[in-house]
Amino acid sequence: SLEPTEKSHFQNEVARLTEERLGDRAAAIEEYRATLDLDELDPVALGALERLYRETADYDALIQVLFNKVSIQPENEAAIKIEIGEIYETKLGNSEKAVETYEEILSYHPQHRHALERLEELYSEQEDWRNLAEVFERLLFVADAPEERLRVCQNLAVLQETEFNDKETAVEYYLKI
Repeated sequence: SLEPTEKSHFQNEVARLTEERLGDRAAAIEEYRATLDLDELDPVALGALERLYRETADYDALIQVLFNKVSIQPENEAAIKIEIGEIYETKLGNSEKAVETYEEILSYHPQHRHALERLEELYSEQEDWRNLAEVFERLLFVADAPEERLRVCQNLAVLQETEFNDKETAVEYYLKI
């Protein structure tokens, strides 16, 4: 009887040979999935499935693999989840799940610039002015360049004036420009 790591190694070898020698991606995917049945965080199987799902444009399956990848690479969690959000947004056209993913990143990394920038675009498209204003407030804290602070203040002033009809707050932002 084989040890679990030996079984995983053997299963991965079967999957690799199925893909390389037989040229059967679908069967290789099934073999790598069988490895994950033995060890759901097997890095070889996850890496191969990530590659295969990208190649076959199976984005739902790719997202699941990327979520598993977070478990074995917690130091890359934000970067992996940014990628997940971008897949939801650009490949699957699911802006709600993209927003949810970016907001999740902000829950543990509140000033993550890329997540804030993606949310700025999505909230603008959705005309979700309250959340957009919150994103602009956060962007003020991470804005390094004076031009960026200027842009964010201008946007906040316009939002306050046009969407919230709050002239007083709009003037405060205009004065920061």
